[in-house]
Amino acid sequence: PTFIPVVDVEEVSPAVLTPCPPHYVPSNTNYAAGDAIEMNSHVFVCNHPPYEEYCNIVKMDESWNATIQELFQDAWGHM
Repeated sequence: PTFIPVVDVEEVSPAVLTPCPPHYVPSNTNYAAGDAIEMNSHVFVCNHPPYEEYCNIVKMDESWNATIQELFQDAWGHM
């Protein structure tokens, strides 16, 4: 026996890495539910309706009622 593990290289399959999603583009108004973006080294996914429409709004409007503000804040899910 040895203290060093023996690995058969032919049996090891390479890891399949998912490519990073594109960077968030504030001027993009085509984000849809399920779209993934990268922002500040974090990945976010646009949530399904009723949140989806808020994925395309860059900044929250303070005049929105509390329900709309919550929809906006929850539009992107952190992965």
